[in-house]
Amino acid sequence: MKFKKILKDNKWSFITFFVALMIISLIYTIKSIKPFGVNSMLDVDFYHQYGPLLNEFRNRVSENRSLLFSFNTGGGIPFYRNFMNYLSSPFNIILFLFNKKDVVMSFSIIIGLKAVFAAVTMSYYLRKVFKKEGIFQVVFAISYAFSGYFCAYYWNIMWLDGIVFLPLVMYGIHKLIDEEKPLTYIIFLSIMLFANYFIGYMICIASVLYFLAYFYYKGDYNWKNILKKFLMFFISSILAAGLVSFALLPLYYSIMSISATHDSLPSGALFNFNFFDFVFNHMSAVKRTVFASDELPLPNVAPGMLTLVSIILFFLNRKINFQAKIIAFSALFFFYVSFNIPILDFIWHAFHVPNDLPYRYSFIYVFILNVIGAYGFTKIKDLKKFTVTIASLFVIAVCFLSLKFSFVNASNNTVLFCVIVVLCYYLAYIVKDLIRLKEIVIGSFILFICSLEMFFSVTCNWNIDHNIDTFMSDKPTYQYLIKKAKKDDNGLYRIEKTDYLTLNDGAWYDYSGVSTFTSMAYETVSSNQRRLGLAGNTINSYYYKNYSSPVYNSIFNIRYIMGDSTDNDYYDVIDSKDNEYLVKYKYPTSIAYAVNKNIKGWSLESYKPFQNQINFISLTTGLDCGFPAWRPAKPCSGPGRRGSSCRCS
Repeated sequence: MKFKKILKDNKWSFITFFVALMIISLIYTIKSIKPFGVNSMLDVDFYHQYGPLLNEFRNRVSENRSLLFSFNTGGGIPFYRNFMNYLSSPFNIILFLFNKKDVVMSFSIIIGLKAVFAAVTMSYYLRKVFKKEGIFQVVFAISYAFSGYFCAYYWNIMWLDGIVFLPLVMYGIHKLIDEEKPLTYIIFLSIMLFANYFIGYMICIASVLYFLAYFYYKGDYNWKNILKKFLMFFISSILAAGLVSFALLPLYYSIMSISATHDSLPSGALFNFNFFDFVFNHMSAVKRTVFASDELPLPNVAPGMLTLVSIILFFLNRKINFQAKIIAFSALFFFYVSFNIPILDFIWHAFHVPNDLPYRYSFIYVFILNVIGAYGFTKIKDLKKFTVTIASLFVIAVCFLSLKFSFVNASNNTVLFCVIVVLCYYLAYIVKDLIRLKEIVIGSFILFICSLEMFFSVTCNWNIDHNIDTFMSDKPTYQYLIKKAKKDDNGLYRIEKTDYLTLNDGAWYDYSGVSTFTSMAYETVSSNQRRLGLAGNTINSYYYKNYSSPVYNSIFNIRYIMGDSTDNDYYDVIDSKDNEYLVKYKYPTSIAYAVNKNIKGWSLESYKPFQNQINFISLTTGLDCGFPAWRPAKPCSGPGRRGSSCRCS
């Protein structure tokens, strides 16, 4: 009986779930994404960072290993940093429902379910806030979940928690102000801060703005109420952060060593996009912006064509509260200014200039667009047909105007698609009164068109052709070689590969390595590793290639190398499988060792890796290893080759 009541009370949320599930399943089927095909969703940073780290996280939990520190990447870094930045989403529980060979497929399941639950939470928000239910919940919920933001940044798996929990946090603010019940706000804000502190920070800013806007809308301005509600909101926010302070405080101190904390205020006055380009980018199926280096980098804000029409209806409707219109216009204007003024954008990004992935907070703007659109749509009965016609024609005119302005993110087919979609929505509106069809019939048609719109908008932008089987093909080979090394030598040492599959291969194949690519990498270490000869960006990545140099291998105790064979005198081939070799370096050191105190004077120069390595040997041993001879002034008993004098190499 209780289940039937829950089902009845949340009927439209359940419908939203199944519609969103159907949309993502069709998208996966068309793009041949596993479990409906052979492709993975590994792309860009998901390929090199998040995927391998999720794999390591699964391994560590499954094998009861520590989540505090890991030698798998970076030569050894605190694992909890990566956990809090990439891996702490509650959705990652899904990882443990799959075995090791299906771990990449589990990533696709997690992404799909985040889109589905983003639609469900938005549907729930709309029902609770507008105190109405119906198909409009489903339409605007899936428009939110499958917006331009999801289309562009689906592979940033840890950011997607933001679109899931944002509606619940905002609903919590309604509960706090309307009923003086802050528990919903506290719970979901704390979950969001734990799931991803970076996106959670952005939602904290949005929460303050939303609280101020809704408090203004309610209009209860007596001093007692102001003091009570503001104090309740402040304390609730502190409590939400306090609940996860056990994770946030250590992370706060640890991230002082990463590149994201060393940025200065941007000096530019404006970004390089104009108002019309920004407006045109609201159309469905427009080319997504992934990188700041794209041809026309714009915020990914496409909220659905019905949302755009409904926003115009919202402002044209005289029966809608004037305060609501002021709030809505102020919110839209504020976000446009935030997108367009570097200092505000800098603040939104936690006082950091994003590394090539711009406007990461645009999902909040999409949420606002769909809330305003849903409000306007629910009041459509108050409007005359002429007003709805004007609003629809205006949106169609904007679509055609994008061709006149040669908007590069939209093709002729994109514009035609958007126009047809708007005409279908308008046709549904006209037919309803002419034929007197039931609302459920018209609503179902609108939902069908909206679902097709979201499906097409995503599929036309996703270029997914990364075969899972190819990605997984060499894993058994390398795991065999790693197992062989550990069987023969169970000490603490490092292993590397002559070539890389990902930039976090230690996390992917599960061995102690030097290579890493993560925002949580120590910036000074990244810079110094580049000066010592590794490839990298000097900011948050460095990775081993080929055989590096014997000096480097000794410095970092790289005892085994996998991949290509070698006939070099410094290495012995131990084993092989499928044309991949396990090679042992003859002169390893140890994971830690004592050196001459002169190392304090070691200064690394850019673009001089061999000189830097020689200086290291000279300073740590007290021997004169001159360049370019690479020989000491006198024989030594150090790690020389076959009993000869030390060659510093």
